[in-house]
Amino acid sequence: MITLNRITVAGLLVLSCSTNILASLVVLKNGDRVSGVVIFSDDMSLTIHSPLIGDVHVPWKTVQKVDIQESVYLPAEARKDRSRADRTPKVAAAPPAQSVMSTQKGDGFFRKWSGSIDPGFTLTQGNSNSRTLSLAINTGRSSGKYKIALSTYWLYANNQAAGRTFTTARAVRSGLRYDVDLNASRFVFASADWESDRFQQLDLRNAVGNGLGWHLVKRDNLRFDLIGGANLNREHYATGLRRNFVEAIVGEESNYRPNQHLTLKTRLVVMPNLTESSHYRSTLDASAITAITKNLGWQVTLSDRYTTLRLLTVKRNDLVMTTGLRFGFSR
Repeated sequence: MITLNRITVAGLLVLSCSTNILASLVVLKNGDRVSGVVIFSDDMSLTIHSPLIGDVHVPWKTVQKVDIQESVYLPAEARKDRSRADRTPKVAAAPPAQSVMSTQKGDGFFRKWSGSIDPGFTLTQGNSNSRTLSLAINTGRSSGKYKIALSTYWLYANNQAAGRTFTTARAVRSGLRYDVDLNASRFVFASADWESDRFQQLDLRNAVGNGLGWHLVKRDNLRFDLIGGANLNREHYATGLRRNFVEAIVGEESNYRPNQHLTLKTRLVVMPNLTESSHYRSTLDASAITAITKNLGWQVTLSDRYTTLRLLTVKRNDLVMTTGLRFGFSR
């Protein structure tokens, strides 16, 4: 538990360094606006990563004007057209089809981050006295063919009865993943996940793995990836039990944007246990985000954790659903 708390605190410190709201802005001819970090640009289009709705692929022919904070390549027509590029002094020419991030030398690791913060709080008073607090933070940085993502989730709940306070939930989950594109359709990844849950009597689960991924669908409004690989899973329980496993990884990730305001995201991973072949774990995270402003949205998130190999007194499934405001940030 102490190890996980240190990891989580370190992650939060990194996140707190990346909340400077200096986002680029793209205004489309239909009046829509997209803000975030420009991660790619060539003669045909640009890609901007929005904290709320993810990557948005924008053809230049649909752009009315841009306000870009990065040193970004623009095609010749856009550089001449002041109405489409109203900050041309900041624009540096780069070879077509190169990533914007790969052309920048002085940005440093703590720039070009974007992400979101989802706080939640519930209070009841009277016949029922309870408090529930949750916090989810997700952030990432893309630089050409490289991508890093960090996440952390914290849940605490208690209930008061007969003058006593009972803790009914206390869980922490954190994750790190690093992707490198091999080509337009394939990538490799390395990941690490940490989890602690008092009522599973789980002090720490540490799963470190790597594998190969495929971009099966990569369109303007839809991305669908498949991943496969292997994990080394170490589990420490409050009972003193220690277990080490090797797990396979099979999963999918999708991001669907039916319009400029709604984004649907899913991530399902199944991990068959290769050491104890009759057992497996699975994780499911699904969310729907509605953008209200460029840095504010409303989210509904479903998170499910399932394992067949658990302590006899513990249930196999843990399901959490949260809803509330989402605050986006970029740097």
